[in-house]
Amino acid sequence: VKNIEDLELGNGKNILNLNNIKLGENGFKNIYGGDGDDIFKVSAENLRKIGILKGEITQGINDNDTLEITEGGINNTGNDDFLKNISSVENLILAEKSSNNIDLDNLTFKNITAKDGNDTFKILADKLGNFTVTGGTGNDILEIKTSLSDNESGNLEKYTGFETLELSTGGNEFMK
Repeated sequence: VKNIEDLELGNGKNILNLNNIKLGENGFKNIYGGDGDDIFKVSAENLRKIGILKGEITQGINDNDTLEITEGGINNTGNDDFLKNISSVENLILAEKSSNNIDLDNLTFKNITAKDGNDTFKILADKLGNFTVTGGTGNDILEIKTSLSDNESGNLEKYTGFETLELSTGGNEFMK
């Protein structure tokens, strides 16, 4: 098979190990899930080769798709934000024995789970309510980049397994 850039999965639950297929310039560039709870498994290196990873083609489908990183760390800070090409995937599971540096602000995942490794998650205070993040073993850091208000601090309960909480230098308020 040559010159086919899009891979569309059928409806139902699909489990696809993207490490086993050709991706990027000489392979699939765009991956689309079906109407079902799809699981996409891929290394961090191979994820960079994908132009679009979308959980479903039809908008409004209420499924629960997962992207599982099989190997390697993610660093989407600065100009290396390849996670921006992912949409309609609700869950992100990070690889074992990996350290990650993830800016959450523009991501569309709802749930993020780290395993073992030293992970840093950065986020604006007003975006705290958009995610549930579970740190794994290792030294995990939650860095809040802007001042935390009393209303926003209640969302910290959605972040568990962190050893360090770094707040911005501005005034921060916590719920009483």
